Amino acid sequence: VLLAYACLAFAAAVREFFFWVFVTIAYVVAALLVLDLPAGVAIYTAMFYAPFALLVAYVNWAIDDKARQLFDSGLKLDAEKKKSDALLYNVLPQSIAHRLQSGEAFADAFPDVTIVFVDIVGFTRMSQSMDPGEVVTLLNSYFGKADAACDLFGIEKVKTIGDAYMAVAGAIVPTPKPAKAVVDFARHLIGATREISRDFKLDFKLHIGINTGPVVGGVIAGKKMLYDYWGDAINVASRLEGAAPANGVTVSQATYDATRDSCRYHEPRLVTLKGIGEVPVYDLDLS
Repeated sequence: VLLAYACLAFAAAVREFFFWVFVTIAYVVAALLVLDLPAGVAIYTAMFYAPFALLVAYVNWAIDDKARQLFDSGLKLDAEKKKSDALLYNVLPQSIAHRLQSGEAFADAFPDVTIVFVDIVGFTRMSQSMDPGEVVTLLNSYFGKADAACDLFGIEKVKTIGDAYMAVAGAIVPTPKPAKAVVDFARHLIGATREISRDFKLDFKLHIGINTGPVVGGVIAGKKMLYDYWGDAINVASRLEGAAPANGVTVSQATYDATRDSCRYHEPRLVTLKGIGEVPVYDLDLS
């Protein structure tokens, strides 16, 4: 009875259980000696006690082994969860990832967001003269500098599409003076990518378009999750990128109004943007 009780009381604690077994064995041996029982009774008692002790010892060990397996499985599961969370946070902002993990369906409206599109001048022609490995190395260097600039100025990278790069400020990532931060990002990125021209012996230049306005953000359902943004302000920024000069930054009237006190621009020029019409735009003075 004591052994059976101890087998469960010391479950998953093998050392304590075997100490208990040692104590009970000593007790039984002492009892047999003190009681001076006939040899047959003593042998019968020992033969009955020994296999029972082995049986409950095995049960206790099996419980301990199963507990250890469950503990190890829990550790592995926790490690895998951390890996999956890290991958999710690499794709989505952490606050958005938490909302997705909780099963929340959502769409967010942002009234005053500054959007930037960056594109490599003549990338298709450039890539045709390079082998695939060189193209990947070039894009890694370019996107790496863009990511570093986002971190430097506190703006949010949204996605890359081919050689194009999209980022925003003033949405889910709080940024003081988002329009100024994006313009500073653009100026810095043009300077940072001049190293690429030298390192790859290329005439590497960028088109950059910036616009400010209201957008809607949310996650598209599908195999690859992405927190994306929609709205006319996005379309205008994309069109402005196409209207920007080589290694130049072109901004909309709204972005100009938000940054004219802190940034220098050239005189406005009229351009026709597809689907929008003729609008005044401003080129950032990079001198």
